[in-house]
This record gives sequence, C-alpha cells and structure tokens, in this order.
Amino acid sequence: MGPKSLNIAFSINIYSPINDQSHGPTEIYYIMATFNQNQIFASSILVSISLISGFIKHSSSIICARIVDNVDQDPVLENISTEQVSWIASTLALGEVIGYSTSYSFETFLGPKSTLIGNLTFLLLGSSILATGSRIPILCLGRIILGISLSSSHTASLSLLSEILGLHSYTSVGFLLYVGKILGTLIMASLGSLIASWRTAFAVFSISIGSINLLSLILIMKESPSWLMMKKKNVSLAHDSLMFYTKSNIKEVESILTKLRSFEEWEEENSSFTSFRDWIKSFRYSYLTNNFIYLCLSFILLEWSSFPVFNYYYVSILKLLKPPISPFISSVILQGIYFSISAIICLTMTVKDNSFPKKHLYFSSGIIVLASLTAIATYCSLAEFVPQAALYTSNLNWIPLVMLATIMCSYSIGFCRIPHYFLYTHIEGSISTLRFIFAISSCSSFIAIKTAPAIIEYLHIYGIFWVFALIVLVKLCISFYLMPDERYEIDCNNDVISVKQHTPIPRHLYTSTTRTISSTTSTHPTKNVLSKIKTLPYELTNIEKKDINNLSVKNSVKETVIQLENKNKPMTTI
Repeated sequence: MGPKSLNIAFSINIYSPINDQSHGPTEIYYIMATFNQNQIFASSILVSISLISGFIKHSSSIICARIVDNVDQDPVLENISTEQVSWIASTLALGEVIGYSTSYSFETFLGPKSTLIGNLTFLLLGSSILATGSRIPILCLGRIILGISLSSSHTASLSLLSEILGLHSYTSVGFLLYVGKILGTLIMASLGSLIASWRTAFAVFSISIGSINLLSLILIMKESPSWLMMKKKNVSLAHDSLMFYTKSNIKEVESILTKLRSFEEWEEENSSFTSFRDWIKSFRYSYLTNNFIYLCLSFILLEWSSFPVFNYYYVSILKLLKPPISPFISSVILQGIYFSISAIICLTMTVKDNSFPKKHLYFSSGIIVLASLTAIATYCSLAEFVPQAALYTSNLNWIPLVMLATIMCSYSIGFCRIPHYFLYTHIEGSISTLRFIFAISSCSSFIAIKTAPAIIEYLHIYGIFWVFALIVLVKLCISFYLMPDERYEIDCNNDVISVKQHTPIPRHLYTSTTRTISSTTSTHPTKNVLSKIKTLPYELTNIEKKDINNLSVKNSVKETVIQLENKNKPMTTI
C-alpha cells in the first residue's frame, strides 16, 4: 500500500433495482443468522412493542363497534349520538398523523432510544385515560395520546432496530414490525369476544405496556450505554451508502464504522441540528425529479383513505354492514384490511428486483382493496350527511376509478424508479411535514363540514372533493420546493467508485457536480479521514474485479484501520 493512497477493497454490489436481486425474507434470514444474544433480546422487545401496538389499535376500533351495539352499557356512553362516536373514531387517526409528523423531530433532538421510552410512557398514559375516563372529551384526549404514541413508537422502533442490526436492514425491519402489528390485530380479533368491557382491555394493556417499558430500560438500552444522549447521530447519506452498497463484506464494513464512531471528532462533525432554526434552514431549495412528485402523490392518496376522513365515516360503514354481520365482525374485517394494506406496501418496498410483476401484484391487490374502501366511505358519507345522496351517487361512480388509476400510476412510476436510500433518507422529513399539514387541513375540513352545512348544500358533494383536490395541490407544491439536505449518487465506472453530488439549488439552475477532495496534511490522521467521510463513503481506487473475492484483499480493510491509528500520512483522492 503506497504512502499517499488509501485503498479499501471490498465486494461491491450497487444497490439498485437493476443489480440487486435480494428479497426481504432472505435478508431477514441473514440478519437473524448474525444476531447475538443481546440483540435477540432487544429485537424481541421491539417486535413485542409492535405486537402491543396492534392490540391497542384494534381495541380502539372495537370501542366504536361496541358502542354502536351498546354491548357494555357504559353509563358515560349511554346517550351518545352517532356523530359523537364518529368524532371519537377520528381522534385516534388524528393522533397518528400528529405522531408521524413529530416523531422525526423528536428522534433528531432526543435520539431513537429516549424517544421510544417516552412514547411507551405516553402509551401507558393514554391507556390509563381510556380505562378510567368519565367524559367524552377525556376519552377523545386519551385516543389522541394513544395515536401519537403508537405512530412515534413505530418509527422509533424502526430506527432503533436498524441501528442495532445495521442500516442495510431498514426495509426488512419495517416489514417485521408490520407483521407484528398484523399478528396483534388478529390475536385481538380472536379474543375480542372474551373481553367483558373495553375499559378492562385498556387496563390490561396499561399493565403490559408498563412491563415492556421496564424491559426496554433493562435490555434495549444495554445495547448502547449512551442512550440518554440528547442528540441523534446524524450520519450523512454518503456514509450510509457504504452499508447499502456493500453486501458480501458487510462485517468488515461494520467494523470500520464501529471504529470510526468511537472518535470524538466524528461525533462532533456529524452532530444533529442544534436548534429549531437550523432544522428549518435544512429545508433548502433543491432540484427534484418527477419521480419524487409521483411518490408524494402516492403517499397523499394512500393516507387520504386511512386518516381522519376515512375514520370519521367509520361508524357509517359499520351501520352499512350491520344487517348481514355484526359491527364487531365488520370492525375486525376493516382493521385487518387496513393492516394488510400496510404490510403489502412495506413488503413491496422490500422487494428490490427489476422484475416488476411482483411489485404490480402487491400494489394491485392493495390498491384495489383501498379503492373499494374509498368507494364505501364515499357512499356512506353521502348517505349519512347529504339527504339528496341518491341524486348524486350515480354521478360519482367515476371517482373511485380515477383514484385507483392515479394511485397505481403514481406507485408504479414513483416507487419502482426511486433509489432505496433516497426514499428513506430525504423523503422522510418532507413526508413528515406533509402529514402534519394534512392533519391540520383535515381538521379544518371537519370544522367546515359541521359548521357550514349551507355551503355544503350549495356546493353539493362536489365541494368536498374540490377541498381535497386543493389540499393535494398545495402539498405537491410544498413537497416540490422543500427538500432536506443534499442528494448523492454513487457511480461505478471502470472499476473506480465516485460520488456525484447534486447541488441543492433551485431546479431551473440545476447543475450536477462531482465532489473531490484535495490531498491535505493533518496532525491527526483519523480527523483527516473523518473530514473525507462527509463527502465520500471511502476512497476506492483501482479495485480490480479479480481481487474482489480475494481473502487478502478483504483483510486489507482491517489493516487500513490499524494503519490510520498509528501513522500520519497525507491522503489523496480518486
């Protein structure tokens, strides 16, 4: 190894839909094979949190079904109206929207571990309020707290498991957590008829959540002693890409990352946002491809059916299904469909091959069910709130078909062409912001619907759809111009790896440049490496294909780290 070059050789497998043929279950098996005992305990606790989340989610929906049937004879809810039940049903979804929109900021400032502990505490608080609440506003407050903590716990568990198991397991971990929610829903559906009262159910959940909270403190936090630190390690995208682009030599790469994380300079240089103002400044003007617009549109249309709009008409759907089956059974069916759609979407994002039939199979089955639920919700809303609904239902048959075609096109174009790392790093912040905007707009729509019936009667039912069309347009405009951080692309040309950075400037002035680093001399060899990691994953020079699988070449990775600690040598770039 020359004195002025840094050669780190490893097996390179570009992580793209074209080259990567790995599937989610295979990657899950690989992750399970590399577990140690402590990681198994920690992961089991996190998956059990997802299971309990499924219990609570389904129990919250059972409340509405049992109220409609008047099963429990609860004195607080004895004279409750259908409209009040609808408002109670929508509060959980409203809390989920708020939780999804704020979890990204909480993880940024507090870290995933402390965020998870805080969310479990709020789960305990929300369950206790629902178990002991004596007024309808208190019950609504408890459901909002539950919704916030449920969504935040899911995102925190996803980040924490990815941190424990490796960044390359992000999609597989998400799939496992969704499977946990589905199992929780099915178990709760089978045991729901045995529950004497829904208040008793939430009292039991309070005890179970408290136990999981205690186990999390003992087991999960043992994985990282610095779990109470107030900032999350904000690893740059170029640094993360080393995990995504490397498959066969992942252990050597993780040893390098662990070694570098131990240095204080690295943590200082990669510290998170120090203030809310810095967080706002990170949303800069940037060039966005059409794929990003399609992706945002697909998120918006998907969440439209599962957020407060759909939940507000939940009781109407139960009434529509009441003659053939009971509200309890219909509640089980609706919640099972909801979680199945989530699992289908997550599984589709785990499949990364270039053969699109599997993607289209998953998306088609999920979107068809989604469009059917949207059509049912639309019909129920017309029958419930508009007396002249029969006059307009014949003219609205095209709406579910248009939504189905739009969602399928946006999903197939957006998800199939956007790189995986780009989806989970940059869009996360923008989608969280869009969710928060949509929560506010949904609440405003509810207020307008209930306080201005004359406007609805004047505009008939078309006014509601124009309101949502305007919301979608505003969200698309915001998502088009707001983009956190920068975007990097990894290019492999003639066995030389380079990182191409797209400068975050207005899209009409878009330019693409390749970031290079000049050779510098530093008194601290590790600090010199750390300054390079923020721009390039690692310096890769002249890696011959015939040497990729050579054991001696693989061992040079560890030798390089040792040399960096003991020697002070200038380094050059590609």
